[in-house]
Amino acid sequence: MRRVWVLSGLPYVPDDAVRGHYPEEAEPVWTFYREAPEAEVVARFEAAAGRMAEVFAESPWVLASLPGLAAHGWRGPAREVRLQTRPWGFVPAGVAQPVRLWHAPADQEVPFPAAEATAALFPAARLTEQREPDHIPSEETLRELFGELGDEGP
Repeated sequence: MRRVWVLSGLPYVPDDAVRGHYPEEAEPVWTFYREAPEAEVVARFEAAAGRMAEVFAESPWVLASLPGLAAHGWRGPAREVRLQTRPWGFVPAGVAQPVRLWHAPADQEVPFPAAEATAALFPAARLTEQREPDHIPSEETLRELFGELGDEGP
C-alpha cells in the first residue's frame, strides 16, 4: 500500500479524543450502530429513507443512489456505519503511508474538529476542506480522489 484516502463523514470514532468532539447525545447513536444486530441497523436506514431524500435534495448524485441502496435492502449503508463505529483493525499512528482526508466544515453530522482529530492520529496526514457542506463526499471531492488514484498507477 502506497497511500490512504479517507472521505468525508468518516472520523475514527473509536478514539476517545475524536469522539469527544461530538455532542453527548451522539454516543447512544454510535453505540446502537456499533452493537445492534445488523437487521436492526438496516431497519433504521429503511425507516429513514424518506428523510434521506429530503436531506440530500440538493445532491442529485446522492438522490440517484437511493433507489439502488433500497433495492439492496439498505444493507450497504448499514454495514458501512457498523464498520465506522468499530476499531478499524489497525492503529492509525502506525500508518507510515501518506493519508489524505476530506471533510466539510459545514457538515451537520460530523463536527470538523472530529475530522481534524482523526487526521492528527496519522503521522503523515493531510486534511482537505471540502467546499460543499455535504456530509457525503462531493462530486468535486470524488473527482479529486479518482484523479489521485489514476496518478498513482498500478
